[in-house]
Amino acid sequence: MCDIHCRCHALYIYIYRVDIFLFLNAHINVFSFVSSHIHQKNNNLPVIKMLNSTNSFVTFGIIIFIINYAKSHCVEQTACTCLRDDKRGYDLRPLADQGPFHNKKNNFTFQPCKNVDLTFKNSNDSDCQVSSICLLSGSNRSISLGKAEDSIWSSPLNNKNGVHLVFHHENYMTKIKLECCHGCVTTLVDQNSTDTEYNLTLISESNCLVTMRRGLSTGSILVILLFVFTGIYFASGALALRFLRGAVGLELIPNYEFWSDLPGLVRDGVTFTLSGCSPVSYERI
Repeated sequence: MCDIHCRCHALYIYIYRVDIFLFLNAHINVFSFVSSHIHQKNNNLPVIKMLNSTNSFVTFGIIIFIINYAKSHCVEQTACTCLRDDKRGYDLRPLADQGPFHNKKNNFTFQPCKNVDLTFKNSNDSDCQVSSICLLSGSNRSISLGKAEDSIWSSPLNNKNGVHLVFHHENYMTKIKLECCHGCVTTLVDQNSTDTEYNLTLISESNCLVTMRRGLSTGSILVILLFVFTGIYFASGALALRFLRGAVGLELIPNYEFWSDLPGLVRDGVTFTLSGCSPVSYERI
C-alpha cells in the first residue's frame, strides 16, 4: 500500500487534471456567453458567424481531447502492470528477473516489481536492504528512494503513449519515465535532478504497449460453477433414481416435488412482499 506521501501525490495529479478541465470549460462557457449575447443583437455579421464556428470547433476539440486522454490513461493494476480502456497496457514483469539496473554513473539502481537488497558495494551505510530503487549519495551512503508498493503509475497529459512510475519515500520523489524500444538492451538513464527530486528514464522493450490478457472475473467464475454443479446435481440425481428406484419420466428429476412447488413459493413470496409484509390469509393467496 502507498504511504501518505504517495496518496497525496496521486490526489494532486487528479486535482491538477480536474483543474485543467474546469479551466478550459470555464473559458468555453464565457466564450459561448459573449458570442451568443452579440449574436442576439446582430445575427448577420460575418464576425459573429466566425465566432460561433470557432466556439463549436473548440468545444469539439476539447471533447476529442478528453476522449483520447481517457483511452490512453493507464490504471494501476499492480506494481508491475497498468491497464488502459482499450485493453492494452504496460507489463514490467519480464524485468523482475532481469534487474537490478544501474545508470552509467552507477549512483542509481532500480529493481522493477519487487523489493531486494540494493545496497551499493562501496557504501558506508545503507537503508536499501528492502528497496526497489536506491541512490548512492556523495558521502557513499545507500539511500532508499522507495519500495515497489510505493510506486504510482502516472500518465502525463502531454504524452498519450507514455507513462511514468512515481516513487515517494520520506522527502524524496523519483520519476521514472518508461520508454519503449525494440530489440535494445534495458538501460537506466539519469536526467535533470535536484537534491530531493530525481528524474530517470528506463529504456526497455518491456516498456512497450502490449495487449493485456485478463482472466475471468469473480462473477463469471461463480456463474460457471453454478451451471456446472447444477448439471452434476440433476445428472447424478437422475442416474441414482433410475438405477436405485427404477424411476421413469418426471420421477427422474431429483426432489421433483420441491421443484414443482417452487413457482408457487416464489409467487407467495412476491405477494407477501407487495402486501407490505403483512399477514395474508391462505384464501387470499
